[in-house]
Amino acid sequence: MKKSWKKDEGVSPVIATILMVAITVVLAAVLYVMVMIYIPHQEPLLTGNLDYITDKSSPSSGKAVFLLTLGTSGNIATDEAKVVIMDGTAIVPQGSGTWVNWTHIVSGNATIKTGDWLVIEAPGKDLGGCTIILSVNGYTGTVNGKVAG
Repeated sequence: MKKSWKKDEGVSPVIATILMVAITVVLAAVLYVMVMIYIPHQEPLLTGNLDYITDKSSPSSGKAVFLLTLGTSGNIATDEAKVVIMDGTAIVPQGSGTWVNWTHIVSGNATIKTGDWLVIEAPGKDLGGCTIILSVNGYTGTVNGKVAG
């Protein structure tokens, strides 16, 4: 009968430990990526005030002017901002959720920032007592202001 001799050597304990740590790190990274797919992205919160400017407004003619103060850092692109008028019972103009035309007064750029005036115009509508709501795509929350009258 023949006997076969094998070397009784294996991977050193140091190399084995390094391999186990590397495999664990890779598995943890894969698991992290898989879990992050299911966690929703949190949009930043929009905060601030719309302060009604009485001497620049004419609510009975459908014009209201507000001074904007943002608690949110940075500037907001005007094409991302939307304004809606609530008259206490419905959104004005007719049709729930209809956005209205508005402008802002600032020295020549396409962003809204603290210190800007927002001019809301709804010709033929008495804005007295209405609430103006400013919302921005990519942010949660709104900035509100009340028209005197």
